[in-house]
Amino acid sequence: MTLILFFLFFSCNEAKIQAEDVFIQRIETLALNLDKVRYVMTNVFGDPKPAPPL
Repeated sequence: MTLILFFLFFSCNEAKIQAEDVFIQRIETLALNLDKVRYVMTNVFGDPKPAPPL
């Protein structure tokens, strides 16, 4: 019984850690994609002022 409770507790903590890692990875991907969009918009419009806001 104790081993089962330990396993469930460990699995729950492991799942929380993995979920946090996925969240961080998605935030990093979002930042990278926004940077790519800014780069493309700057190249298309030449000057960042007439480009649409991000």
